[in-house]
Amino acid sequence: MNKKDVVEYYSKDIVLDAMVKHARNKEVAVKYLDGGFGKRPDILLYPGDVVEHAKKGAVSFHASEELWDNPLLLKPDMRKRELDEHRIGFDLIIDIDCPIFDYSKIAAELIIKAIKQHGVSAVSVKFSGNKGFHIGIPFEAFPSHVRADDFPDAVKNVAEYLIDYVKEDFGKRILEFEGNVVEVAKKSGIDVKKLVKDKQFVPDDLLKVDTMLISSRHLYRMPFSLHEKSWLVSLPLRLKDVSEFRREYAMPDAVESFSKVVFLERNAERGEAKRLFDFALSFVIGKRMRQIEAESEKESEVKLIRFRKAVSETFFPPCIKNGLKGLEDGRKRFVFCLLNFLRCVEWDYDAIRRLLHDWNERNAEKLRERIIDYQLRYHKLRKKKIPPPNCDNEMYYKDIGICKPDAICKKIKNPLQYVRKKIDRQRSTQ
Repeated sequence: MNKKDVVEYYSKDIVLDAMVKHARNKEVAVKYLDGGFGKRPDILLYPGDVVEHAKKGAVSFHASEELWDNPLLLKPDMRKRELDEHRIGFDLIIDIDCPIFDYSKIAAELIIKAIKQHGVSAVSVKFSGNKGFHIGIPFEAFPSHVRADDFPDAVKNVAEYLIDYVKEDFGKRILEFEGNVVEVAKKSGIDVKKLVKDKQFVPDDLLKVDTMLISSRHLYRMPFSLHEKSWLVSLPLRLKDVSEFRREYAMPDAVESFSKVVFLERNAERGEAKRLFDFALSFVIGKRMRQIEAESEKESEVKLIRFRKAVSETFFPPCIKNGLKGLEDGRKRFVFCLLNFLRCVEWDYDAIRRLLHDWNERNAEKLRERIIDYQLRYHKLRKKKIPPPNCDNEMYYKDIGICKPDAICKKIKNPLQYVRKKIDRQRSTQ
């Protein structure tokens, strides 16, 4: 397409109407044929804005996943807290970009099905314009406990959960489609050794979701925007049409057929995505806890330390006491350390819950109560006591900034050893 063709395409009423509506409360950026972006931040308020950009050489339009009170107030050097003040919401966009277009279709079908199985009807999909698909859920469908400042963590949780949820079926569908692993490797260009583990097909390198989008101010191609490489349109699709969709259907002269299909319809039922977000958070916390527990068990040398009754805070090591004063950073990591520590020193769950509540009130920014509740629930279900990480684990006490050793600390490798030594020292002086 030449510049005249591009301007003619972006002058179509169906394109202008859809793009301006979609751009509401979103930061917008244009991309030129040479790959460069226009000035940021920018917005689209009127149809004429789209046409003017096209006349100046813009070939594609991109929008933020986040919703802003005024996108024009955004600046490149803004910190998270400043961005949170301007963010009024965010949409959930899953950018499927598998190495083979047919694989992207299979992934899109399965993820849409998974989202609907979690009770979400306000799910929409569009062709990305090249090899993939964008699946979206509007902020209006989110539960009330998911707030604007939960971006990007809430979206990352859902994406990670859905990938795991569909991975097994995705692998089966790919093998059915290609016939065998050798053919998959040949077509995808991925070594067979990476696709097989313990004699089982592992599709991890094929199920590609672009996680770069799940970060502040990253953009995705707007519906009805052209793709500057393929010259195809990023078309909104009906969910049932994904399986039969072919790239040639997205030619610029065919867009009229898709005029009534909307990507990210705003009239969603508030809270219908609650189950999806709750399951995702539970999944991610459980996964992280298991990973950390495995590391902790592997490195710990204090497995046999036992206490007969709940240990008084008087005997807590400096790192735990410092963390309990309240934190600015590292709150989630500290909760993990604290829960394992308190269970090992025989605190019951009611006492732990009260302590965590009081601690959270002292934090510069409170940790979501739901995160604390999920971690407590996980511990109750697991029952097994796991020692907190060792003192020399850089990810925790030192990195959080609570490692302020005293004389006893020099003689121990784990916070539980500190407690034992301090109790023994007191007994010896009585």
